[in-house]
Amino acid sequence: PCFSISQIQACQRARLNPLTEDHLRTMRINRAKINHISSLIIQDFKNREEIDYKADLNDVRLEIAGVMTGVLELDDRADTEARKIIASYSKKIREGTPEWDVMYLKHYEEFMNKHKL
Repeated sequence: PCFSISQIQACQRARLNPLTEDHLRTMRINRAKINHISSLIIQDFKNREEIDYKADLNDVRLEIAGVMTGVLELDDRADTEARKIIASYSKKIREGTPEWDVMYLKHYEEFMNKHKL
């Protein structure tokens, strides 16, 4: 598989081995990590004196996790839609080329803007 310099550098920064293009495309955050991140946010809230709690912090944590999950699902849908549109072009554009990157970003952002993100 072919990798752009930026993909390889991103993998090196994250200490990942760029085995396949699919590996780069399918890196996802799992439920345990979402729960961990939402717990860290709540822990930070607990340490701040300027925040007054009117709701149970676990309910707030669950809401944060729900929002994160929703945004990540929308991100997946935007990625799928952008790839589908590019694949439908009569002129085949090779993934990783500057042209593909521009078209992907355009369609990805259109999808996200359509969904208010």
